[in-house]
Amino acid sequence: MVRFAIFSAASPGQQAVPLVLGVGVGSLAWVTTLAAVTAVVRRAIGVRAIRIADGIAGLGLLGFGGVLGYRTLQDA
Repeated sequence: MVRFAIFSAASPGQQAVPLVLGVGVGSLAWVTTLAAVTAVVRRAIGVRAIRIADGIAGLGLLGFGGVLGYRTLQDA
């Protein structure tokens, strides 16, 4: 998403600097907020809940990878 905003700023006739700075500051704010919330939640829920969430996320990634692999082999 950031790439599209930066590439659109490169088109002629636009003020590129404010757009690129806005995208950079917005991205920094989003990542900082996400990291802070994650740190607070991690302390609040404990190690066991984090391990369970990591396991579920890992199974989800494996599932999506399996579906993509299956579809790739089906299309070949």
